Amino acid sequence: MKPTEKSPEIESFLKSIGVDRHAAATTQTCVWCKNPVDGFRDALSRKEYGISGLCQSCQDKVFSSEDEGDDPMDGDFDADWRNEE
Repeated sequence: MKPTEKSPEIESFLKSIGVDRHAAATTQTCVWCKNPVDGFRDALSRKEYGISGLCQSCQDKVFSSEDEGDDPMDGDFDADWRNEE
């Protein structure tokens, strides 16, 4: 699958933080967990992989609502900005 086109500035920024969607698409891996991509729930999820490079499992974590109990940001990033008023 070919990643969607992004501006050169966005691609440069993503690469600067370790996200290479083109390399992930070539190797069929996830840009977040680095695991092999093994299928998608539906066409929309497959399209999202082309946009973000996230596998189905990581998409589920990123796009889950807080009501579901899992906050994908817990423990992975410094999320203090969410508590600022």
